[in-house]
Amino acid sequence: MKVGDLVTLSAAGRKQNQNGLVKQISDFGIVVRIDSHMEREFTEEKPFYRVNWFIRSGVVSPHYSRLLSKYGHWRYEIKKYKKTS
Repeated sequence: MKVGDLVTLSAAGRKQNQNGLVKQISDFGIVVRIDSHMEREFTEEKPFYRVNWFIRSGVVSPHYSRLLSKYGHWRYEIKKYKKTS
């Protein structure tokens, strides 16, 4: 996975409560940054993916745009987006 890839939540990501907002108002997003363990306070050596989620049509609150800007995920929480139909 790299910056610029379109992603969606994986099955594991959908099961987690902290991704509830993403599940409710977005179908896919774009990876905008990948943090290494040196760039953040976590001690894990796994990369942390920052994703800007696109708001689903019909959700009108501009507040959601700010909330979903650079939302962070571990790799197992996201997968590459494949458009259906």
